[in-house]
Amino acid sequence: QERAFELILSAAAATGKLSSFVKKLIKFNEYNKQISGEATKNAQTRALLFDITFLMLCHIAQHYGIHSMIFNEETKDSFFAAWVPECLAEGGRYNCPEKMLSGCDPAKVDLLLEQFMSNSPDFKSNQAKWHEVCVNVPMAIKEILIAWEHGAISIDTVKMVLDNVKSRMCCLPVCISAWLCSYINVLHHEERLKPMNMLQQFMTPLTTDTVVGTEPGADRPNAQEQNPSYKERSTLMANIIKKMMYDLHPPQHIQVISHGLTAKTPLWEAMDQVFSVAHSRGWIDLRAIQSLDTLMCVGGPQWFSDTLVRQALKHDHLEDLHRAVDLSFGLFHIDIEQCALALLTQVLPNYLLWETRQDFLTEPRGSALARLVVLSTFAALQVRTNSPTLGMQRGGRKRPYWDMELEEAMDESKRMRPNKIRRGLNDSELLDDTPFALQCHSEENYRSLD
Repeated sequence: QERAFELILSAAAATGKLSSFVKKLIKFNEYNKQISGEATKNAQTRALLFDITFLMLCHIAQHYGIHSMIFNEETKDSFFAAWVPECLAEGGRYNCPEKMLSGCDPAKVDLLLEQFMSNSPDFKSNQAKWHEVCVNVPMAIKEILIAWEHGAISIDTVKMVLDNVKSRMCCLPVCISAWLCSYINVLHHEERLKPMNMLQQFMTPLTTDTVVGTEPGADRPNAQEQNPSYKERSTLMANIIKKMMYDLHPPQHIQVISHGLTAKTPLWEAMDQVFSVAHSRGWIDLRAIQSLDTLMCVGGPQWFSDTLVRQALKHDHLEDLHRAVDLSFGLFHIDIEQCALALLTQVLPNYLLWETRQDFLTEPRGSALARLVVLSTFAALQVRTNSPTLGMQRGGRKRPYWDMELEEAMDESKRMRPNKIRRGLNDSELLDDTPFALQCHSEENYRSLD
């Protein structure tokens, strides 16, 4: 059946009917999300339809992109249309875990915890509103995780709760895993073990005794007969969670960057490709950051900063320009001190002094460039204030020469200038201390022109 579903998706995508297929699935899912006092059999059917359509929609969003879920006037107010962009991670873009829990109801979370901890097969499906369960279940699991981390419950209790969750509705582990992946993304390395174990537990097949109660609200003796689709739903659930874990911890071989010294693609084209994709999407993934980090190491901070500024200033519309400046400022944080120094000492003077670049200083580009310079300078000073130690190895590589240039510039700024100049100095001695760019304005040079 899973293969048949994949064939249906491929055919729909090839014939341009994927959006129509998605719209029908969303309608089915929306129609079955709320159950109001129906008979047990009808409630079970609605629960299964909600579960199956939710899993199918998540699978489509993962493999064809969230942008493929074209929400029209009929589906834009549906539960799935609101859930998928806020909760489902895509291509390394994770959501704020706290924002994902902002819509939870504490009373409903407590009710879910009571049902999960009771180890009862009855989920009260004739009273459940499944969209509310999907919204509140991550908060319930967060409470379980916190209790586990503080030693209030044992690992056996955690496994029992997670098995209870996935034995009833397969969409619930998907909602929980979506939150866990975003939560893991903001944790330190040593804090990720227990959330990762929760994800692994969802991937572990249930035992025969546990599967007996898979039907929401079903009695144990006839559960397998009444719920023959659990195997297919659990397989689809496992594939969705496996894709989430793959995106969270991709294999090592995909982290190899192709923009190395031996690549035939010019650095400018490589930068243009990565920047254009990130600018059009409005966000940047981990793989693109790794590519840009390699470009920074190969081209150096002056080239990197100058190229990002040119990428930003090539936009005409104000909204695109602001987005490009924000993106450039974010990318400067690959090495904010080096980029800010290059921006102040090399890139900005070129725009101020070169006639060929004067057009880029017209509004609104001039204000955008000034904003980028101020933001970068302030961020670099903040980093230096918080971490005054320089010369640290960057990414396990040897310290590049521009680190030494930065140290020399900082040492030069720390040198104390004398309060007063001794009166015995003549004009030639003063001229030696005058910057070369200002020497042409000295009186002696003016007299030599007469």
